[in-house]
Amino acid sequence: MTKNVIDFFNKGERSPRIFDNSVDRGFYGDRLLSPDEAATYCNVSRKFIYERIYRGELKALNVGRLRRIRLSTLETWLTCQNEWG
Repeated sequence: MTKNVIDFFNKGERSPRIFDNSVDRGFYGDRLLSPDEAATYCNVSRKFIYERIYRGELKALNVGRLRRIRLSTLETWLTCQNEWG
C-alpha cells in the first residue's frame, strides 16, 4: 500500500497503519471505513463512493445513521473493477 495513504491517516491520529497488509485484522474481522476513508483509499471523491453505494455496486453497512464499508469489500470491488473495466 502506498505510504501516502498510511501517512494521511496517521496525521489524523487514527489507528496507525490501517491499510498495511501486515496488520492483523484480528478476531472481529475487517476494519470498517467511512465513505471519506474509502474515497481516500481509492483516490476518488466522496461523491463517487456514495454514487456506487446507491447504485448497489458497492455494499455498505448502516451503523445507526452512518454508512460503513468493510475494507475487504472495498478491496474486492476494486479488484473486480480492474479486471472488468
